[in-house]
Amino acid sequence: MKGSKESILFLILEGYTDYLSEIELESISNNLAFNNERELKLSSGKLNKIPRIVKFFPALEYLNLSNNQIQLVDIPLDLPHLKTLNLSENEISLLPDHLGNLPQLTNLDLSGNKLSDLPNSMKTLTSLHYLDLAGNDFSFLPEVISYLPSLEVLNLQNNHINTLPAKISNLYKLESLDISNNMLSVFPENITHLHSLQELNLMDNRIKIIPDSIENLTNLESLALDNNHIFILPNTLENLEKLTYLSISSNPIFNLPRSIGLLKNLRSLSLERTELIRLPFELAKLSSLESLNLKWTKISKLPPFLCEWESLKTIIIDKAIELNSRHIITELRRKDVKVLVR
Repeated sequence: MKGSKESILFLILEGYTDYLSEIELESISNNLAFNNERELKLSSGKLNKIPRIVKFFPALEYLNLSNNQIQLVDIPLDLPHLKTLNLSENEISLLPDHLGNLPQLTNLDLSGNKLSDLPNSMKTLTSLHYLDLAGNDFSFLPEVISYLPSLEVLNLQNNHINTLPAKISNLYKLESLDISNNMLSVFPENITHLHSLQELNLMDNRIKIIPDSIENLTNLESLALDNNHIFILPNTLENLEKLTYLSISSNPIFNLPRSIGLLKNLRSLSLERTELIRLPFELAKLSSLESLNLKWTKISKLPPFLCEWESLKTIIIDKAIELNSRHIITELRRKDVKVLVR
């Protein structure tokens, strides 16, 4: 029986099930006890469409069809127990309405396809927690996403998105939002109403100004703003009391707000490739900081207050800083701080 299962899976992968009738497929699946299978992995093959035999796995909870050559989802996925569907790294440009017929779906990975829109039927995916749309062709975020009340993780990186729908603020459970490597020129203020948000990645966009309203993200723990056009940060950053990670590398920032010193839980701060000439003395209050990146800034010398940070473990500098800060570097190393010169 084990050999028979392996044989039918080989047929699936090779696409030979297309030559079998629905009755023959149902008979095969019943004889091989596929009715009880909960996982099916058909990744990294040469499938150009979803094999028809999939619908004869009614108990499926996990279906992986990633890294194939699938262009169309042309068969109804009547899988009432399905929780995870992975269609990443295919060639799908259009999703059918029947995608909404998966009431138990919690994880949906559509990354690495050719999608530019989503079907309205996705509104019925009310159990969806994780949605990955990275590496597609979206120029705007379809409003249907705003109707996914259970969504906690949304990955939109590597698209062409230049705006977000106003109703994205409806995603009151959203904890992680990645919009990196898109075409945002204005910080989308509607996301400041996402009060559950813990991780926000806006790297590699064209944003110039961070609004004062960012202070509303009081649960934010990680904020990545690297490689934008930001030249100033708002004083309201001080209200992000849970922030542990802040990266503003590769921005034309020439000064930091003094209020940044009030981020008592900040553990990692990256200022690489900014226009900073000095660090404000208020940074001395960052009692939890463990990692500081000052590589390729306009800072020529390390301030003495760095030696007062008991929590500091790693500092990254360039050779110019090293030449002018030997005494402080010696003191830092005496305290077992890793000083990395890049």
